[in-house]
Amino acid sequence: GRHDGVGGAEEAEAEGAPLDAPDRDDLAAALPPVVVVLLPLPPTEKLVDEFAKRYTPLVVLTSLCMCTIPWAWGREVGQKWTHNGLITMVIACPCALIISTPVTYVAGLAATAQRGVIVKGGSFLEALGRVKKIAFDKTGTLTQGNFAVLHLNVIENRRTRKEVLEYIALMEAPSSHPLASALTSAAKKEGYSVPPNASVLNHTILKGEGVTATVDGSVVHVGNTRLFQRLGLLDSLPD
Repeated sequence: GRHDGVGGAEEAEAEGAPLDAPDRDDLAAALPPVVVVLLPLPPTEKLVDEFAKRYTPLVVLTSLCMCTIPWAWGREVGQKWTHNGLITMVIACPCALIISTPVTYVAGLAATAQRGVIVKGGSFLEALGRVKKIAFDKTGTLTQGNFAVLHLNVIENRRTRKEVLEYIALMEAPSSHPLASALTSAAKKEGYSVPPNASVLNHTILKGEGVTATVDGSVVHVGNTRLFQRLGLLDSLPD
């Protein structure tokens, strides 16, 4: 008849093997384990929780007394104080106080995440409020790692600015120190380079201080304050 095909399909489905429900152990083996890490509560949230543990029973007890004891003075007095007791329960309930602390932390964590700063939890976010100084050591991430000369002050008039920059380029050209490339770049930026006919003898790199050499018969030092203090030349410089 017209329903032979449908009946055949139903019979085939009935004759097929029943679908077995997956075993719970198989599901446990297939699903990855879930690790729950409980971070310590922030100090402020601990304080609010401890306050709520003592404050909430007091509010409930006070409201209960207001709703029951005044009935001893009559129905009208009892209804009035029952109404007042319910109002006290609603107003004095610390739900808003308890919820405000985690909501504040969530808002702070979301705000820092939007600015690319990931904070692990509310306790760490709260600790940031007590930080006075932060030291970073991330060259190439927070900084570019490229030094530059921002200002050059020529003391006295025995050497011109051109001569000073040429001496700097001459002394720092053989050095591989990061500051050396910044000094030579500053000289090149102003159009000065290493003098081609200069005679350089005894070029010595002083670790932690600078460099020294004899240029055209004159001893030249390029370095930091420590170098000139050791040489006794710092006191002779004008303020």
